[in-house]
Amino acid sequence: PQKVWHFLAGMVHKYRPECNEEMKLILKNVGEVKSRDELTDVDRTKVETSLRQQAESKQSPLYFTVANCVRGIQCICREAFGIYLEEKPFGKDEFFLPQAQKFHVYDSNKEFAGVIILDMFARGSKHCQAGHLTIQLGCKPANKVLNRVGLDLGPRQYPVVALTCNAGSAYKAAKKADGTFDAESTVMLPHEVTTCFHEFGHALHTIFGQTTVQNLAGTRGSIDFVESFSQLFEQFLRDGNFLRMWARKMGTDEPIPQDIVESRNKAADMFANIDTLDQVQMAVIDQVLHGPRPFTVYFPHGDEGRLGKRTLGDLKDYGKGMYNFANLVMDISAPIAVSKPTVNGVLRTLSFEHIASYPAGYYGYLYSLTIAKRIWKKKFNENPLNPEAGRELVEKVMKYGAACNQTEVIEKYLGDNLDDIDAWA
Repeated sequence: PQKVWHFLAGMVHKYRPECNEEMKLILKNVGEVKSRDELTDVDRTKVETSLRQQAESKQSPLYFTVANCVRGIQCICREAFGIYLEEKPFGKDEFFLPQAQKFHVYDSNKEFAGVIILDMFARGSKHCQAGHLTIQLGCKPANKVLNRVGLDLGPRQYPVVALTCNAGSAYKAAKKADGTFDAESTVMLPHEVTTCFHEFGHALHTIFGQTTVQNLAGTRGSIDFVESFSQLFEQFLRDGNFLRMWARKMGTDEPIPQDIVESRNKAADMFANIDTLDQVQMAVIDQVLHGPRPFTVYFPHGDEGRLGKRTLGDLKDYGKGMYNFANLVMDISAPIAVSKPTVNGVLRTLSFEHIASYPAGYYGYLYSLTIAKRIWKKKFNENPLNPEAGRELVEKVMKYGAACNQTEVIEKYLGDNLDDIDAWA
């Protein structure tokens, strides 16, 4: 916990000055609110969203249809990692909605490596959050044991994963004359495209990380390890050369021009430092709520790396009920928050399921993003589709799944000491 708090406080100390500069742009666009102390988290989010929409070309979504994003996934597999996705029909014993797609994965030697299922469209009965769902992990079955109960699974169990997205949740998905979804005419919003590639990074980790023991295969490792590869895949979406291979305008098939790529990146980066501190705030909430009692929050104090400490009490000190709980979260957020926390704002934060599903581990997103950007800078930045870089990542890191000392593997691959992460965060 001490290392986590120092990491989070270090992020606040490092990014606060740039964050204050970004806040000046927001304050120019909020009307009657005159100071940062008066700006609520809800109002700030509205202004950020509006300014980002203005910065990005209105034509941008037309290049990112569902079908194009699937082509992008196939492109990164083929060009950077030397593997191929071949669409196959579902078997009689496989029950998925007709709109889902099943792909067999083959390596460069045309050897079967696993199955990836893409379920891209939103529907009323579907979980609203995109995800990577493991149906079966890759491992060597214990056939001597299985034989005793009349089973023989062969020498290798191959991974089967499903990637789910929610295209059509924000804007109505286009449909064909037969009533099925039209992947060529349904666009994905920028955050949906990013999430799609994020989740596909998990899927490839599962495909590559085939081990002897199932519980150590694929993404069964620590959060800050497995989220490194999903966030690495997000970085590819910033590269114009990669995007022009598959992001083509709906109706004309025109490759995405560089000025639209730059407008996408500008919109994404417009409040990058505020985004970082928002993630720190969520990680702090997570650490406090899942930490020891009484609730205690730490924050940077002074310019010499010291931590300030604020003790808040226990649940009984705040009383029962959601709104009393929201008051606790606002008190936790106060030393870190970019803008004034409100009940509605913090309740929206608490609705993000990873705060509960990654107890005391949400900081891992920030930690792994730092690692992902380090991998990108050192291995992929000059040539994102360099197959040698892809092969090196698989052979030196991803193929182990979680069956390794994850810190040692990353350090050896990068040639860096993770204790120095603050220097390149």
